[in-house]
Amino acid sequence: MSTTRLQRHARRQRTSPPCPETDTLAVIQLIITGWSKSYRGGPGAEERNRVPEAELLLLPEETIPEPAFVIHSARHEFNQGEVWSMFWSDRLPESPCEVRSLAEPTSLGSFKLRFHEERLHLDYTWLDDEGMPKRYSQQDLLSLSKGQWGRVRINARHSHFFTTLGWDSSEWWYEKWVLNVGLFSQRDARVFLDTQPVKTVSMMEPLW
Repeated sequence: MSTTRLQRHARRQRTSPPCPETDTLAVIQLIITGWSKSYRGGPGAEERNRVPEAELLLLPEETIPEPAFVIHSARHEFNQGEVWSMFWSDRLPESPCEVRSLAEPTSLGSFKLRFHEERLHLDYTWLDDEGMPKRYSQQDLLSLSKGQWGRVRINARHSHFFTTLGWDSSEWWYEKWVLNVGLFSQRDARVFLDTQPVKTVSMMEPLW
């Protein structure tokens, strides 16, 4: 190869765009705080309000073979025995760290996550077992490109009865959900602790 061709080759290498990253992780950290009536106010409220809105991210140790959703769920319960066991098990991932394929949308309660045109989208559709008050459905609460993350917080009053009259039951509890959602090309267990969200959506309502 001549000197001129070598120089042109070197220039092309310097100016060519980098190869696209092949790893695509849609990371969801779901932090749920549940509390019974005795924690509605006073010292009980102060105690439950100390639950952080971001934690060290729990990531799988094994290699993830394909673009994936990685879901880390953390639960904090404040209960003096006023209600029977909160029925989180029917509404949340069974494992604290779960991997799902990015090829299909995935749901957590009333929230649906989908990967479309290189962006991560978070939609909300209220379900009657997701607590009161009812919220309006919204598409694209978050729309994130790679390297970005956002936060959604929502609260609700829950009963084991899903009918309208069931909300007048004497047995109920409360929950606050925080979803930290990001689209990344590499694993970083501290990403939600060391960086700031590009957008925060608060769907908090007064609860009685």
